[in-house]
Amino acid sequence: MGRDGHRWNDCLDGLLGGCLNRNTLLFGALGLFLAHQMVIAWGRSAVWADSFLDPFLFLPVALGAAGWLLRRWNAQFRWRIPFILGAWAATSFVFEYWIPSFDPRFTADAWDVMSFALGASAVAWTESRGK
Repeated sequence: MGRDGHRWNDCLDGLLGGCLNRNTLLFGALGLFLAHQMVIAWGRSAVWADSFLDPFLFLPVALGAAGWLLRRWNAQFRWRIPFILGAWAATSFVFEYWIPSFDPRFTADAWDVMSFALGASAVAWTESRGK
């Protein structure tokens, strides 16, 4: 038995034994995104971070911020898995097909679709737990 009488596998342990919940995911992803943007602004770069970090963090930040605001009105609000899948599909289409069709600064990349999927999976994990 872990914290609060739950079994250890009911909780994805994070730093210092804390659980990964919706707020931790949102503010952790937002902080990491902002830190990465500051590093870019300072003229530093890491190819893997520039290519995959922002797509990975996009859905946790976008859905997390919207969900956080919606929970101010309704504390029981949760994103449903079909909606999260739709958000992943729409995000992938827009950023990997539509925008690259007219803006040469963007390139279509299947790895970004996987990064979006990993971010959506993190959102789905925390939403399914309802914490």
